[in-house]
Amino acid sequence: MNSAIRGIRSLFRRVAPGWRPLRLALFRKLVMGYVTLRRPEVLAVDHGFKLRIPKRDRSPYVLSLYLDGEYEPEESRFITDFLAPGQLAFDIGANIGYMTCLMAKAVTGRGRVHAFEPDPTNFDVLRQNVAMNGFEGVITRCAALSSHTGTELISLSDENRGDHTLVSLPGRARIPVETVSFDEYYASSCAGQRVRLVKIDVQGYEFEVLKGMEGSLRKGVLDAVIVEFWPARVRLTGSESAEVPAFIARMPYEANIVSHIGSGVSSTAYSNLEEIAAACQKLEGEPDTSFNFLLRRCNS
Repeated sequence: MNSAIRGIRSLFRRVAPGWRPLRLALFRKLVMGYVTLRRPEVLAVDHGFKLRIPKRDRSPYVLSLYLDGEYEPEESRFITDFLAPGQLAFDIGANIGYMTCLMAKAVTGRGRVHAFEPDPTNFDVLRQNVAMNGFEGVITRCAALSSHTGTELISLSDENRGDHTLVSLPGRARIPVETVSFDEYYASSCAGQRVRLVKIDVQGYEFEVLKGMEGSLRKGVLDAVIVEFWPARVRLTGSESAEVPAFIARMPYEANIVSHIGSGVSSTAYSNLEEIAAACQKLEGEPDTSFNFLLRRCNS
């Protein structure tokens, strides 16, 4: 089955380079049927490692891996190009480990990846995927990053195991999880080391994570940060979504949009953070719109 999937992906890339069939509802339904009824337990992805996918995981994350062979291609390619052996990286919101394994492969040798995933089920699969690929430089922790250390409730999604979030959402089951701020964890685990890259994808709770790493950002110990921005979800945390670009503007980092989801924004729509902040009020009404910032330390 893996060879058949790779053959279909290869055909798509030859006849329509850059086209992603996952965007079509018909293809999504067909692949969903396959994922539900008949698929391999372990999937080989395009970046040279394998992932075990839980049988009940029918999230868009899984469909993207099956149809495209990778997830979030812009971010994936940046990670593989930006990281080098021996460097230090963080995966915040690791899910089952795609980005973690991508980072681990890039920093192979004496490099290290610190991966955080608060959901116990996802965390168990994350550890299995790290072990299966033989990545010895990965430190995993079943915890969420936040603005403070303590305990919070995570809202679980039945339909999408990649959409668990510390944002309080009605109608969802909630369980307590450990939280830690980046600054506290960095000080206790890797103080003095330069962090090459941090990836943050926590389904709308990113602003709280950023506030918990403000000290590290101001000191410039992070070379780059990839962070998701989901205006509608940020509002649900009690913050105004315009606060996020305003916060970023105060840090010694250059910011660019590298990818987006939804029709409310595009990577070329805004030329600076001020324009993004001005558009936030409108975007708060677009529940499916989000985009990813790339923050790079000035003069790095």
